[in-house]
Amino acid sequence: MNKTGIYDPVICDELVDFFDIEPYREQIISRMDGSYDVIRTANPLPLFSKFAADNYITLGAMMDWIAQYPAFSLAYERAKSYQEYILVTNALLGLYNSKTATFAMKNLIGWQEKIETVHSGQIQLNSVMNKIADSNKGKDLIQQRDEALLSEVTVGTHAER
Repeated sequence: MNKTGIYDPVICDELVDFFDIEPYREQIISRMDGSYDVIRTANPLPLFSKFAADNYITLGAMMDWIAQYPAFSLAYERAKSYQEYILVTNALLGLYNSKTATFAMKNLIGWQEKIETVHSGQIQLNSVMNKIADSNKGKDLIQQRDEALLSEVTVGTHAER
């Protein structure tokens, strides 16, 4: 354990070891009839703030070390991977409250919700254009559009010569 708060390459291994834990522990409960139950309990999720506090450093110092020391940057990425594994494993096993797990996944490991929208109808462009053309304002808009397109073609033709 680093008690100086100064970077030492040994802290890279300590960081990885801090995060390299089993996601949960199992306890076997025997019954009188010979059967048994297995109870899973989540181990505490390792956090960078806890590691920093235990090693007398700040999170800011750790971020600086990531930028300055490639070995620490690699150790940090490995630790993030272990943290994600623990969080996802325990969430999928139902060992965490689902709302808390979702919040943690978004904030600690960068997960995002994706919302997909499926459109079941079609817009008939011809019918929309016909409605616009039927109105006086629509006719003016179509005429302005056509004039603008014609002027672009004319300008393009002169520029090419």
